Amino acid sequence: MSRLTFNGGTYPLWTSDGKRIVFGSFREEKPGIYRKSADGTGEEERLSSGQSQVGLIPYSLSKDGKTLLLMEMTGMARQGQYSIDTMSVEGDHSVKPLIKEK
Repeated sequence: MSRLTFNGGTYPLWTSDGKRIVFGSFREEKPGIYRKSADGTGEEERLSSGQSQVGLIPYSLSKDGKTLLLMEMTGMARQGQYSIDTMSVEGDHSVKPLIKEK
């Protein structure tokens, strides 16, 4: 077993083919979603960055590995608001809101 990230990483998800790991990380004062080869080769790829200063959490990958379900915290944990979004893992990595708590 080898360490894959050196800049911090949380909530790792394996892709269904086992070739990559998708994870959250807080960098450059913003939460982001990243992807890295599971064998440790290559560079990390930033897929998306959140607008909040609190958290962006990868939650689940679709069976075909093309869509990521993620949660964005937009306030402090006990008083915060959450949104559930989908993100395309391929192409432009567009994020679309699914559920937004008021």
